[in-house]
Amino acid sequence: MAKKVGLGGDIGDLDQEADRKCEGLVRMQHRRSNYYFTQFLTGYGSYGTFTYGIKKTEMNKCSRCGKDDDREHVFCVCPRWAEERRALKERVITIPETTDIIAYMVEDERKGKTIFDYVVQIMNRKLEGEGV
Repeated sequence: MAKKVGLGGDIGDLDQEADRKCEGLVRMQHRRSNYYFTQFLTGYGSYGTFTYGIKKTEMNKCSRCGKDDDREHVFCVCPRWAEERRALKERVITIPETTDIIAYMVEDERKGKTIFDYVVQIMNRKLEGEGV
């Protein structure tokens, strides 16, 4: 049976798969985060969909291709980052969906570090205006 988890109270039973992933993340020696990776995970920061939502910019579209500028677009689709994505794919073979990225990083330390470095590089350059 899965453990009950909570801070000052129960949030319910975790199923076994979720429990396994959480335990893996806790044990993962290569885990780390920073400003850029946190922006990627949360979807907050230098994405047009976020900056438009807080009225910091006048549009939520990518200036390169006109698609909604969100983390899925930046990580998986935007032609601006095609070369970086190609290099990432050579190193990790399969690029995970953004919703699966933590589970993917937990499973393989080398792939996890490679994906982390890719995300940080792209987010850093995007924040500096290079991805605009």
